[in-house]
Amino acid sequence: MAHAGGRLRLPGGGATGSGEAVGLRDGGKAVGAVRGALRRCLIGMDADNKAAADHAKIECDGIANNGRLGGDALMATSMAVFRITEAKAALDAADAAGFGTIVSARSGESEDLTIAHLAVGWDSGQFKVGSFSRLEHMAKWDECLRIEETLATRAVLVGRGTLPF
Repeated sequence: MAHAGGRLRLPGGGATGSGEAVGLRDGGKAVGAVRGALRRCLIGMDADNKAAADHAKIECDGIANNGRLGGDALMATSMAVFRITEAKAALDAADAAGFGTIVSARSGESEDLTIAHLAVGWDSGQFKVGSFSRLEHMAKWDECLRIEETLATRAVLVGRGTLPF
């Protein structure tokens, strides 16, 4: 998301040029940028204020073509914020309409544990991850156990009693 002439330019596929954002597809630099500098720049910001978040990311990078943190890292954080914001809005709408809610992880994804924290923090009622046969699924279930241990007596396992059958 390079800032060029008052406009944001998103990293593209095959296009190149002076206004194109630099990608860091080099074995983890972009992931490191997201987990490090970008995380520190974005923590505590309002997820609904996308313009402010984009500006903060550009300032955090400090280079016009996003060469320090990488345009791909900046774009990934924008997509993640958008997806999480939209998912929470859908969950709130379903809850307001009286529907039961489920937070569900995508099959075949990484061992990223964020989804477990969202399911608990959003009080979703149910959490769907998948079977115990895959390590990325087990990592999420294990994180739920760690969250429960941390919450101790404040954690309430509702169980089967909430299901209508």
